[in-house]
Amino acid sequence: MENTTPYSKSGRFGPYPRCFFKARPLKAWPFLVGLLAGGFTLVELVVAISIIVLLMALSVSSFRLVRGQAQVTVCQSNLRQLLTELATYESTNGRLPYSKIVYPRLGPPPGGYTDNAALDSLGWWWFHDLGHSTPRPHINPITSILYCPSNPISDRSLKYNCLFGNYGVNWSLCKGSDLVPLFKDFRGPPLRLSNLSQTSKLLLIVDSGYAQINWWHATADPPCPLGKNRSCETAYVPGLGINHGRDLLSGQKEDALEGRHLKKTVNVGYADGHVDREKAEALGVTKIEGGYANLHPLWVPKPPSGP
Repeated sequence: MENTTPYSKSGRFGPYPRCFFKARPLKAWPFLVGLLAGGFTLVELVVAISIIVLLMALSVSSFRLVRGQAQVTVCQSNLRQLLTELATYESTNGRLPYSKIVYPRLGPPPGGYTDNAALDSLGWWWFHDLGHSTPRPHINPITSILYCPSNPISDRSLKYNCLFGNYGVNWSLCKGSDLVPLFKDFRGPPLRLSNLSQTSKLLLIVDSGYAQINWWHATADPPCPLGKNRSCETAYVPGLGINHGRDLLSGQKEDALEGRHLKKTVNVGYADGHVDREKAEALGVTKIEGGYANLHPLWVPKPPSGP
């Protein structure tokens, strides 16, 4: 007798329909006929893969651009906060903070020393006078405004030291007491902003390779040769062309040569409290007959206009 049961061969979830096992002619599936008969040619595959690769490249490029813009915005916000703190300190103390001062009798600053004892004398930095403790990012995440979000330094000995690859104050304004004979011209009491002219053009703090920087680091012909015997000699403006001829630490070279922000720009905090994004080359200082010159921003202030 013919089996008229509509189901046969029980499976895991019950009997399957008999039609499940019946072979059907290819013409019953017209959409498969064209696919199997035509397929893809090699040219079509190459074109499809090329389009996918192009779209991926555009996506990555757009992501990098958006991320770079976001980092520039955060960096500018950090500088505005630091400018506010510098202005508050100057208003309270009648002068800007020392870029660095050696306090042998006071002991270490809050959070401990951050200097490289093999190269530099230990001391307190300008950010300590502003109320910041020495950050310890190898213990805690980097959240301090002392760190530039675009810092590209990968060398762990430098990356986690807030002195390198972040922000530097203008040594011509925030003078220091560190006994470095090479930079004796930048030793002395810090200046007072209210006694300065052209503060809207005068650089106070900037993206820098080291926490203190001066115009010597921005010229190809400084009054004295700069090396890497001391950390303060290795300061630089990220992306400035003259850095190719500088003798820098190996961990600093990418930041110094390739630049930190998009299109080799740097963020500059001015003495009047505003922040601008400038081309790195704009900060270069040129040797001329009888001295040195640069147009904007200014590294060296005009003579004090008052007591």
